[in-house]
Amino acid sequence: MKLETMKRLATLPVSMAAFMVSAICLQVNPAFAQSSNHFEERVRPLLVTRCAPCHQKSNAAAGIDFSTSAGIRKYIVSKAIRSSSDAGARALINRITTGSEELRMPPTGERLSKSDINSIQKWLDGGAK
Repeated sequence: MKLETMKRLATLPVSMAAFMVSAICLQVNPAFAQSSNHFEERVRPLLVTRCAPCHQKSNAAAGIDFSTSAGIRKYIVSKAIRSSSDAGARALINRITTGSEELRMPPTGERLSKSDINSIQKWLDGGAK
C-alpha cells in the first residue's frame, strides 16, 4: 500500500468518530439544533432590525453591537448568559418589557411585540445559542 493511502486510512476512524459524536449530540439534544435554527430564523433578524440601529459597530450604544452574529455572541459572553435566569438575560428581558419610557428598549418606535419578546425569551431559555 502507498504511504498516502495508509495516512488517509489512519485518519478515517477520527473522522468517523467526529461524525458519530455530532449525530449523537443532535439526537440526544434536538433542542440544540432547534435553538440554532430559532436564533438564525427569528432572533438574529429581530436584533438586527430592531436593536442594531442603535447598537452597531459605528454607533455601539453602551458598547453593544447587535449588527453581527459576532457582536451578539460577544454580548452573550460578556454578560455570562447561559440561561434566562442569569442576571444578563434578566436585564435584557427587563429592558424590552419595562413600562418605563426612559428605560425601554428599543427607546423609540413601536415596542417589541409579545411574539418578539417570546422569541427572545425562548432563545435565552435555550442558553442563547
